[in-house]
Formats: sequence, C-alpha cells, structure tokens
Amino acid sequence: MALVTRPITVTEHARRTRVYEEALASVRLEGFELDDQTRALYQCYINGELTLAEVGSAIDELDDREFGPVFQSLHKRPEAARLGRRHTTWP
Repeated sequence: MALVTRPITVTEHARRTRVYEEALASVRLEGFELDDQTRALYQCYINGELTLAEVGSAIDELDDREFGPVFQSLHKRPEAARLGRRHTTWP
C-alpha cells in the first residue's frame, strides 16, 4: 500500500471526515471501538492518502494477519460438517 497524497478540496476533506465519524458512530453503537491501526488508516483516507476502497483492503489485510483468512462457501456445507467433524482443513 503506497501512501501517495491525492490533493483534495476542503469540501472533500470535510466529507471524508463525516464518512469516518459516521463509521465510528456505527461501530460504537455495536459496542466496539476501532483499534489504532484502523484509526490511522481512516486518517490516511481523510487526508487524501488512500481511497475508501484502499482502506477496506488494508483492513482486510490486517484482519487476515491477526485472525487468518476465513473461507465460507455460500453453496454447500463442507464435507467435514456433513460427517459431523468439528475441525477441518480448508483448501
């Protein structure tokens, strides 16, 4: 993730700040808080260094590093679940 400042207007900066504040309020309503790394990513977004899509990708990368990737099929149950196994190795 390269941090390249994209010039943004004062209006755009204000809009991005509102997007962040609304996201933060939503997270807090659910009883959670953003960690420092996520706050820093949003600050990069507010400053024009990242797009919102880049923030989302960076958050996904942080989650993958901390919790590991999550695989979930929307079409069928894993073989182990059908056989009653509690643990399985995903492809």
